[in-house]
Amino acid sequence: MDGLSPSWFHVGLNYLVPYCVSSYSAARNQMRNHRNPIEAKQ
Repeated sequence: MDGLSPSWFHVGLNYLVPYCVSSYSAARNQMRNHRNPIEAKQ
């Protein structure tokens, strides 16, 4: 780095965005498996 402190906003986003994406994907997967249990096992 060039002597500047990190932007805490960007540091926070680096953790928040992947968390939100993975949580959304997991919830969507659970809902899909709950609605179509036979298709989910194939």
